[in-house]
Amino acid sequence: MCARFLNEQLITRPGFAPGGGDAEGADEGPMTDAKTSPESGAAAVGLTERGSRTAVLKREAAELERLRRDVAKQYDRLRAELNEERSRLEACSAGLERIKQELSAVPAAPPDPGNDAAALGSYRRAVEGARIELLKLETELTPPHRSAPAPSFLPEIASLTLGQLTRIGFGLTWPLIAAIILGGAGVVLVLLALFAL
Repeated sequence: MCARFLNEQLITRPGFAPGGGDAEGADEGPMTDAKTSPESGAAAVGLTERGSRTAVLKREAAELERLRRDVAKQYDRLRAELNEERSRLEACSAGLERIKQELSAVPAAPPDPGNDAAALGSYRRAVEGARIELLKLETELTPPHRSAPAPSFLPEIASLTLGQLTRIGFGLTWPLIAAIILGGAGVVLVLLALFAL
């Protein structure tokens, strides 16, 4: 409500105004128009402004409360993801320690292949097993591939003028146009040669 409307329409009693006397004294006084008493009109405008300011502050408080809830939800989600990542990394760390123990049990140099083929086979199995475990851990450690959005050329095309689009279109289709014209000319020449005989 605007101040002018309140000044023109509001009729108050002097004792009933904010900060005025009690309700009994309000009945004794005569009714006055807001135009004749600017103090009571200003008080009403002040009340209205305070009321609208209070409403705005309430809306802002509600919006801040929603924002806080959203931030808390996002925090909880990220915390859960971090805990999952931490447990995954701990499992990978344990796997790396297991591979280290397996490799430490394998001698640094392979056995002589001429003396014992079975020892060489067991050496190979131990090394290959460690390599396979290491490959498994490596795939677990790599982050999951997030599908990247396909590149969109629409904004670039939309920013071109009609003349530029025409030049691009002609540049891309002129070989096709030339092939059609030459093919048509070839067909015409063949038909003329056939009927000229």
